Amino acid sequence: MSVIDDKPPLTLNLPQGEYSVFVAGCNLGTDQLSLGENSVLTDVQLAQRKDLEWYRIVIVPGKPSQQGRLKDE
Repeated sequence: MSVIDDKPPLTLNLPQGEYSVFVAGCNLGTDQLSLGENSVLTDVQLAQRKDLEWYRIVIVPGKPSQQGRLKDE
């Protein structure tokens, strides 16, 4: 799975309206293929792995009260 796959692993049908989207990620430059792993892991197994890159997208109803970016250096 990749954030640029041509077939997304999931889709979301939302009713019309305003939404806030929150995105987080940790790109370590390491995924299963770069480690030589070919097995398909479940979502739970992937979440338990701290040595792999990860991305999260959270969508909630309503406009955000503020906009910005957090950066951990």
